[in-house]
Amino acid sequence: MIETARRRDEVEAELVGLRREMRQIELRAARLLAEIKTSGHFIHRGCSSICHFGERNGLSGREAWRLAAVGEVLQLEPGLEERILDGRISLDSAAALLKVLSRPELRREGDDWIGWAEEGSARELETRIRERAVEVESGEPASTLTAVLTASAQLTFDRARRIASRKKQRPLTEGQAIEALADHYLDSFDPLRRTPRKRRMPPTAGRLGRHLPAAVARQVHARWRGKCSVPRCDRDVFVQKAHLRAHRFGGSREADNILDLCWMHHQLLDYSRIRITGTAENPIFSTYDGDVVRERAFYGANGRAPP
Repeated sequence: MIETARRRDEVEAELVGLRREMRQIELRAARLLAEIKTSGHFIHRGCSSICHFGERNGLSGREAWRLAAVGEVLQLEPGLEERILDGRISLDSAAALLKVLSRPELRREGDDWIGWAEEGSARELETRIRERAVEVESGEPASTLTAVLTASAQLTFDRARRIASRKKQRPLTEGQAIEALADHYLDSFDPLRRTPRKRRMPPTAGRLGRHLPAAVARQVHARWRGKCSVPRCDRDVFVQKAHLRAHRFGGSREADNILDLCWMHHQLLDYSRIRITGTAENPIFSTYDGDVVRERAFYGANGRAPP
């Protein structure tokens, strides 16, 4: 057991020593690649970028980019070298720091980017940097969204991102591209974003047909913000227009007779499993046996909702 523990310590010590030697070599390469990148020397070698140059010289494009970024960081903060050699800051974290050190507008009083690089993972540091960039550019708090795409969807998104960047006349981050695509889709299809037009359809009371005037659809959509109007129902995707007074009984297609219901509650209404009283602006929903559907359910000792 002692021999095993001793050998384990020896292996670990040897690994630590090798790590420092490897880092020293990598930092030498980082400085050289940074010099090649900033001088544009890679162009004279027939390469389009420092990534291409790295691939021509036995490195992956990602590896060449990372080392060049580390070299630039060391030019700005020479004191980081010892932290990298000691393993307190990884090469990925050091490369990510370039985005902060080269953009003073991302730094605020009280920031400790180097400390954050030591404490957390490179991914956490990159997420923090992206969130700060969004906050600075938009003036709003940032939120991180993690999305899992198929390979084909990733290609589609990359293409859409390039087109959106051309429209904005600046390169967009993934988050900015999502915002641009969402705005485009809402501007095209969201009734609340469309410019209202003068209503052309006459009042629908007593008139044949099922068509809902666009002005009515906008008014109802604005009232419920596209959600089902049943209390505590969170469905907001497949929402349908329902009549307070049934169409077959002469109910009109005006806003005072229309409300939003999800497909399930619309079906329950059609089968008389729920009932609606009150007005379209303030509907009251109840079950077939008279229990009122409330914002927060409460049941007494008899198992029924209080009146």
